[in-house]
Amino acid sequence: MACTVVSLYPKEMKDEFKPGLSSGTFSMPASDGETPVVLHINDEFTRRVYIPLEKDPAKANMNVPESAAIVAASVVNDFINSTYLMNTDCRPGIFWVEGIHEANEIERKFPAQLAEAKQVQSNWLTALLRDGDDAWQKFHLHNRINDLHRLAATMLGKKREWGTFKRDEQVDASMINCKFCTTSILPEAIICPNCKQVLDSERFEEAKAS
Repeated sequence: MACTVVSLYPKEMKDEFKPGLSSGTFSMPASDGETPVVLHINDEFTRRVYIPLEKDPAKANMNVPESAAIVAASVVNDFINSTYLMNTDCRPGIFWVEGIHEANEIERKFPAQLAEAKQVQSNWLTALLRDGDDAWQKFHLHNRINDLHRLAATMLGKKREWGTFKRDEQVDASMINCKFCTTSILPEAIICPNCKQVLDSERFEEAKAS
């Protein structure tokens, strides 16, 4: 059965990649935080798997069907789990439902899920704002403030001294650049808060297991 991913995330979700999956790149436009945007996932995906075959090794790599529900869950869960400052009740407002539904149908058909998504995203934005305030109070450096901090301030309508990035500010020597997007980040970062790429796979797996 086809599925629909629903998002209130106020930023474009670019090229969410699923290794081994045919057409394994997914993107969604930004929401305004109130009006949902949707991504339709059809039962048309296959995953390339390796199955050892003694008689014909050339056929060991096979494409097997992948259900839309598994793909939709992967799009949602992988994105949320890679998000800075997320937890169960504090995360981007993204979820998935069975069936094909248009954006203007979500509030009528799934009011409970949409209300929960708005609440957990509000919690997340509030946590980001608090985190930005704490970082600014401690360091008073713009490179300690990331794009998500500024997004939270904008979405919550809060003006902050750190809200505007000063590109001519001297970079703190303790910071390093993300190898994927070159944003200044803390050296102990497991995931880049800007591009959400995993920087330390071993520590990421340990954190997931704990």
